[in-house]
Amino acid sequence: MAKERGRDYAAAVDAYVDAGDIFTEIGRNELDPATQRTLKKKAFSLLQRAEALADWLDSHAAPSISEATNVAAMASAEAETEVQATEKHIEDMKQELKQLKYTSQIMKADDASDLGEATKASVLPEESALDSMKRAVVNEIHGLLKLPEISTFRQFEPLGSSADKEQYAQDLKAQVDHLHKELQFEKASHLLATAMRKHKYSKLASDVVEQQRLQAEVAQLRQELQVHQATLEVTRHSIVQITQEKLRVEAASAQQVQSLQSELQSLAKDTTSSRSSSRVDRTKESRMQWFQGPRGLGKKDDDSEDRSRRQSEPSVGSPRHQLSDTEGDSSSIWL
Repeated sequence: MAKERGRDYAAAVDAYVDAGDIFTEIGRNELDPATQRTLKKKAFSLLQRAEALADWLDSHAAPSISEATNVAAMASAEAETEVQATEKHIEDMKQELKQLKYTSQIMKADDASDLGEATKASVLPEESALDSMKRAVVNEIHGLLKLPEISTFRQFEPLGSSADKEQYAQDLKAQVDHLHKELQFEKASHLLATAMRKHKYSKLASDVVEQQRLQAEVAQLRQELQVHQATLEVTRHSIVQITQEKLRVEAASAQQVQSLQSELQSLAKDTTSSRSSSRVDRTKESRMQWFQGPRGLGKKDDDSEDRSRRQSEPSVGSPRHQLSDTEGDSSSIWL
């Protein structure tokens, strides 16, 4: 902070960064989480102060030599871009001019019935086998990169001083003007020749073109009709299948419903008959057993088992057999 007050901003930024690093290192060595958070906040505030001071210093610094160099480089790049655009424009105009001249030659040869001279290739300087191989490799690379192919190599001529660059730019502009005038003249000549040729063959050409157009439309309509018929047939077949499947499912569902209804009716009859028979056959003893519950029934069964176990069948000549049932039970020696 003292260095910042003394307007030594670069040293103040370095001091803030060093202090933030020191607080960070101390916080990493601490074991208490609260102390770690405190030191972390302090280090973060110091680093934020250093970043803000560095941004302010960069924004208020005077433009350096690198900025001037960048401005000059940008101007040079713009000039180079303009030169390249001009060269491309010249190449396009030359190509268009060549096409117009070639088309005019074909039209003249067609009128003179001498297509051999018109389609003869223009005389180009022969290239060596090495140049042909180089051009094939370049065209292959252009094909992979989806770039247009080249027919000839352009000789690169490096520019020296700025005066040469300016002279070259002026020459390019003059060439552009000359090619533009020549291109306009060739376009006018081509339009005139095209109009004359069209006037000469207008009747035949119009009839042929109209017939071809009508034939193409008829073929297209027939194809569309076939497609629609096929689609209609497929749709009809699918509708029939869906209807049959729906009827089959409905019939199966009706059969299942009828079977379920018959089963329910039989179950209802069985339940009614069983309930009526159980009500008729129920006796007083069964009602008493039902009211006694499971515990009373268990106790009664135990008593009957003990009584049957204690009693035995007496012999015919025994006194017990001669006694009556009531008397025997009351004066039995087995009790």
